[in-house]
Amino acid sequence: MVNVRYLIAAKTKTKTVNYQLSTIILFPVPMKISLFDDMSQCTEAEVKRLLPLVSEQRREQALRFKHLFGQFACLKSYVMLKQCVSDVMADDVENEIFKSDLMGWNGLFVYNEHGKPFMQDINTGMEIKGVDFSISHCQKGIVVVLASQAVGIDIECYRHAEDSLLKKTMNDLEIMGIKASNNPAREFAFYWTAKEALLKLKGTGIVDELPQVLSGLYQAPYTIKVHDGVDKGYVYTVISSRM
Repeated sequence: MVNVRYLIAAKTKTKTVNYQLSTIILFPVPMKISLFDDMSQCTEAEVKRLLPLVSEQRREQALRFKHLFGQFACLKSYVMLKQCVSDVMADDVENEIFKSDLMGWNGLFVYNEHGKPFMQDINTGMEIKGVDFSISHCQKGIVVVLASQAVGIDIECYRHAEDSLLKKTMNDLEIMGIKASNNPAREFAFYWTAKEALLKLKGTGIVDELPQVLSGLYQAPYTIKVHDGVDKGYVYTVISSRM
């Protein structure tokens, strides 16, 4: 069973930012999300099976990992992304411009100065405009999102956060919300995945101002959807641009 929570940021009377759970209107951004959480498949045999299904670039990236999980997640997420592309191309109701843009992907990635990957155009060798994707994994799952707008996704296992970590990553209101929750480990994951997803969308990577990352979210043209895998102990958050 997966519960869905929507996260929005709201401005309070004191002009500070407070995060609340509510329903928001999701604007029609063409998007495909893929979730894999049967981690019993993380085996040497499955890694061997996946190796020929990915690009040489991705295969080299996977084999740089010394541990099995890193290899598996790298390969599996690529295969999931390819399936998202295939699903878009086969969907009669999908945006035709989105489909046309995806047709130019040569199976390789290019990266910006912060390491954010983009699909490479087969003709220009540059990133494909009008297409974005994001990948994340934790010990309990792998998630991939493909969209026609800027997008970020992050998945995190429920975990206890010590006060030192809270102070480094959360603002005062977020810390209050986490400590007041009947499940602080779960609440921490909600905030953490939202911050990571937003940073991935922006393509800036982890920044020093983590406690304030979500502070201006209510002013920005984003849609935010939080999925709580309550039975398996993980949360993943998707943030996309509406512009």
